[in-house]
Amino acid sequence: MKESMRKRNRTRSILYCSAFDAHRTHRTLVEFVNRRGWDVIYMPWDEQSISALTESTFIDGVISHLDDNATKQLLKITPRTPHVTLNALAASEIGIPGVVLNHRAAGRIIGKHLIELGFHHIAAFGHLHTNATFAERMAGATEITSEAGLAPPHGLPLPPKEQSPVTKLAYYADALKALPAPLAVIAYTDGIAVTLMHACRLSGFSIPSQVAICSFDNDPISCDLALVPLSSVETNLEQQAIEAATLLAILMDGQPPPATTIVIEPAGMIVRRSTGIVANANITVAKALAYIHQHAWQADLNVPEIAQMTGMSKRTLFMLFKRELSISPLQYINKLRVKKAQSLLQETNTPINKIFRQCGFASYYQMHQAFKRTTGHSPKHFQKVGAEGSRGGELLFIRH
Repeated sequence: MKESMRKRNRTRSILYCSAFDAHRTHRTLVEFVNRRGWDVIYMPWDEQSISALTESTFIDGVISHLDDNATKQLLKITPRTPHVTLNALAASEIGIPGVVLNHRAAGRIIGKHLIELGFHHIAAFGHLHTNATFAERMAGATEITSEAGLAPPHGLPLPPKEQSPVTKLAYYADALKALPAPLAVIAYTDGIAVTLMHACRLSGFSIPSQVAICSFDNDPISCDLALVPLSSVETNLEQQAIEAATLLAILMDGQPPPATTIVIEPAGMIVRRSTGIVANANITVAKALAYIHQHAWQADLNVPEIAQMTGMSKRTLFMLFKRELSISPLQYINKLRVKKAQSLLQETNTPINKIFRQCGFASYYQMHQAFKRTTGHSPKHFQKVGAEGSRGGELLFIRH
């Protein structure tokens, strides 16, 4: 009786054990348990260290992000301790409560993004046959390429970990040179994507006009500070951590776990400059597209300005766009602006009469006309769709 009272009254201690350097997950867990007045102990997986910890410290609950074998070992060290896993394979094979990311949906989002940009050649760097997460992501991307009648992403393994940074850069550079351009590259992680950018610089490839690069997890440190700001799928790591900690609290209170694994859906594609351009093999057109993407949100952007900045006449610019993209430069600008407005209408609470300025339209009337010509609907239609959440956070396709 006294022992049970002592356990109830003392501060709870939570063990977070991970084989991955996921600082967003770690930070979110720390913030969550601090609000509850608990302690969180973070330890990378090491059987001896964790065994020593459990001998000296009473652990009330465990959150782990380990492969299935390490998870089984951890369960032996902490028997009868409430446990939540962040690994889908461990949750399904071992049968412990889990909160997992929908990696296949993340792959579908990245595949859709690249196909909308017009890429026909897509490569992916990651260990497809030995990494279940990467395999799930590529399965999702392959579903999208298959639906579009394209070949699946060309899978390429990562260089061995023991190689020097210089050797790894040379490996990536040689791989990129052997692939057709314009090329879109999917990296397994944001960190790998950053390394690929350095390999592109080494090889003389321009990002994104010759090689577009994107990845997963949307780590702000990697994405914002990369050579070129990196496009990445927001997989919702913070939400996963919150749901895992909430579930662990329920288990520690003696309540039963849910009947099925909790699945966290990705929030969508966070588009930055590394994929901020439509794929085109014509260098002159690619240069014009890069200029448009940089200045499209300025209401005074016009075709003569684009022609002058790319060293073409207006007539040549028009002919090249019609030949390469089957669209005029002005139509392309309006489609780009409509897509941004569509995103703002669905994902923010910005008043509809203020959105047009953020998207480069001179007036609400001009935005309304562009929407009708491009999508067949008014801006209010997309605001209604966004409010109802009927598209699950995805943008509707803009018709051609």
